[in-house]
Amino acid sequence: MISTAFNTLKFAKEALQVTLRLQVENESREKINAALEKVGNVQDSLFELREALLQMQTENDRLRADLKAHDEWEAQKASYKLTKTPGGAVVYRASQVLVEGGTPDHFVCPNCLVKREIQILQDRRVAAGLYDCPGCKAAYPVRSAERLRPEGPRQARTGPPQF
Repeated sequence: MISTAFNTLKFAKEALQVTLRLQVENESREKINAALEKVGNVQDSLFELREALLQMQTENDRLRADLKAHDEWEAQKASYKLTKTPGGAVVYRASQVLVEGGTPDHFVCPNCLVKREIQILQDRRVAAGLYDCPGCKAAYPVRSAERLRPEGPRQARTGPPQF
């Protein structure tokens, strides 16, 4: 629509310029010059409108991309539920664990989830049942602490060490 109006005004401007060149009377020239000035002002306004439209379209595209990223994040975040673990930690746990080659059962750092990051907690494999976040380095007692069994006296080994 703007380009049609622009082309129409361009044609009108060119037509008026041709008329001006025909050496018409002074009175006609003054009217033609006034009309040319008005057409030029309208063209300037159309250029400004076109620029504003382009800026709005660019902003609209950016906002759509932001909204899409937000919706994707919310969908991903919804696949985790806040839970209290046997070790007493409050972390997020995958709520949709897939079977056979899919996503294994896992826990996610609540601090990193707030920062819109998924950081899967890694088991330290210690008796205290601690898991570490690879992102923020926080430790969480996910498993219950294992009780150490008292062992009897150590017996002397005979022969080479067994590996």
